Amino acid sequence: MNRNRTVMSIGLVFSGGGTCGAYQIGFWRALRECGMENNVSAVSGSSVGSLNALLFAGGDLKLAEDIWRSLKQADLFKLRGFLDKKGFFSQIGYACLIDQLKDRWQQLQKGMPIYSCVSVLDRPEGGLENIDLKLREAGRPEYIRLNGLGYNAMKNVLLASSAIPYVYPHRHVKRMTCIDGDFSDKTPYRPLADSGCDEILILHLNTREEAKGRRLESDEDLDPVSGRPLYHLYPSETLGAFMLVTKELTQRRMQMGFEDGKRFLQDF
Repeated sequence: MNRNRTVMSIGLVFSGGGTCGAYQIGFWRALRECGMENNVSAVSGSSVGSLNALLFAGGDLKLAEDIWRSLKQADLFKLRGFLDKKGFFSQIGYACLIDQLKDRWQQLQKGMPIYSCVSVLDRPEGGLENIDLKLREAGRPEYIRLNGLGYNAMKNVLLASSAIPYVYPHRHVKRMTCIDGDFSDKTPYRPLADSGCDEILILHLNTREEAKGRRLESDEDLDPVSGRPLYHLYPSETLGAFMLVTKELTQRRMQMGFEDGKRFLQDF
């Protein structure tokens, strides 16, 4: 990090990674303690990173920590019906987490830009035949700015951004058939570069070694289009299964995000 110039604005990218997203909340606390939170001018997220981006824009760190600490395994796996192309489980538990921000949405709309990435499928009926679940690649990325949307439309985008194929139903956003944003862009920094952020910080939820096998995860030092610098924070240790959550695991992930963040931010 260049110590000799003032950072005008930082774009913060919350990558996807299911319940590992608690790590990013720990980093937020480190960012606040280092006095750098107010340098962030725009946020972007994919999958659960979209929720964390929304929480960050709201500025209530305690609420974000409370939401993550209250998360239970049952919230993620509420049975929906027989397994079909629409998904086996309901997102009602996740929707309830988003609803904790409902009363704040009108004010959030006027704040910093918030972007969410969804993966758009070519087939209008949402066919999943060509989705590679192992490589987690499908569709094309669409970056949707949430600020201009009504609450229900915003909530639908967040649910679409986390709609893991076969696990949760696909969703329709602006007449597009959408699934989890992770399947087209796990680290959606593009809208932040286009919006003019001076520097972009990407919060990964895979270790550097784990990320090597993911073609959808950026590890460049510069945006090839704008030339803006990209900085990457990788977890120092694996965060574990992306759909596994316990109180102890959540606390461990948050603490690791805080400690990794403190070390990382010393260079800012």
